[in-house]
Amino acid sequence: MKKELALLIFVVLISGCSQTNKGNLELQITDPSHPELSDLDISKVEITISSIEVHKANMNNNSGWSTIVEEPRTYDLIEIIDVYEIIGSNTLEAGKYTQIRLNVDSASAVINGVEYDLIVPSDKIKIVRNFDIIENETTMLILDFDAYSSVIKSGDKYEFKPVIQILKENEKEDSGLDTNGRDIKNQIKEANYCNVKEDCVWVGSKCPFGCNIYVNVNEENRIKDLLDNYIERCAYACVPVSSVECINNKCVVNYEIL
Repeated sequence: MKKELALLIFVVLISGCSQTNKGNLELQITDPSHPELSDLDISKVEITISSIEVHKANMNNNSGWSTIVEEPRTYDLIEIIDVYEIIGSNTLEAGKYTQIRLNVDSASAVINGVEYDLIVPSDKIKIVRNFDIIENETTMLILDFDAYSSVIKSGDKYEFKPVIQILKENEKEDSGLDTNGRDIKNQIKEANYCNVKEDCVWVGSKCPFGCNIYVNVNEENRIKDLLDNYIERCAYACVPVSSVECINNKCVVNYEIL
């Protein structure tokens, strides 16, 4: 009887130990409302995300990934403006995590009342964002898409180049572009003028202002200073530039279609 009792206690202890060193991660998806940041009349942006993974610190690139979402899910980013919808959750080892990786399979948008399939230059989006999974607690992260800044006109086509912030729960009220960021966006827009393509100069890549920001050569130093002093809190999936043209007195970037 004593042996049986000792064995039972041992099994209970082992069972209890197997539950330690684990915590939960819950992911939500939302979209701030910033239609003023786009020159396009967008009424729908629908994306399909097939998987989401997170990477544990100090692990190699192959073995350190854990899956949070593994089935395709489709969202209209306009419909979830200021709505926080759960996209997935999982139990993970406690510790520090450093990256989130999303697979975006497809995207479409309604622009000026017409629906377009969007070119997705890169289906894998990797975002560097440190967060901790705490033992026996739930960590909540928010994928904060900016739909209006993510749809880009390229020639006669439209591309989906995601503008995403990864927010912690206590950062909800700080989502979206702040007043300073909106002012910089407007100044970049005003600094984009030209007579010939040689007037256009590259000043940087910074989210959420653009993968490749071109302005008039006379505005180069001023805009660079604004970008250098802005703290970036989101990520882009960018593709190489094939050419820059001056069209209707604006610097227009043409991207390589991969």
